[in-house]
Amino acid sequence: MRALGAALGASRAHTALDVSATGIDVAALACALRASAHAHHELRQLDVSGGCICSNEAASQLCDFVRHASALRSLRLRDVRGLSGEAAGALVKAALRNPALGALALDLSANRLDARAADHLAAALQAHPHPTFVKLMLSGHRFGANGMGALLLALRGQPLVHVSLDCAMGGGGSSGNDDGGGRGAGASAP
Repeated sequence: MRALGAALGASRAHTALDVSATGIDVAALACALRASAHAHHELRQLDVSGGCICSNEAASQLCDFVRHASALRSLRLRDVRGLSGEAAGALVKAALRNPALGALALDLSANRLDARAADHLAAALQAHPHPTFVKLMLSGHRFGANGMGALLLALRGQPLVHVSLDCAMGGGGSSGNDDGGGRGAGASAP
């Protein structure tokens, strides 16, 4: 990972970093990104999808990078091992708190998040209703009916261009107890 940190520090030309399907430890990646002043100001696309490992500590470090990044336009964390609902909510909150991110596409799809995660995401969206996201991808989760309802309420009034909520709907249980079973249902907003 020191090599990645050195490469990020030495390169002045990169605007995209794709480490998807590498199994990279997101904590080490986030540490390297945070140490690179160039990454803070020039990195436009970051993809850590497909098998990368993300603990809550790693997500916290990634949040710190997102909170200070000024050029980021695409952040993909699709199918990341270990990404919790709380961490996903924290990433959304970090992006929303960064006024420099005026047109971010955020992909948190296929992380097997549940109704509690939907509550974390909804709380983050409701707390910061300003135009940061142009695209928010949340498909492939088991939010359940109540979690989906919380998200739809939170998304109302958000100036998003594209939202993907193709998630499994569950029974009518409470948000914290909804098992998310049942068939998928999609929702999108123009």
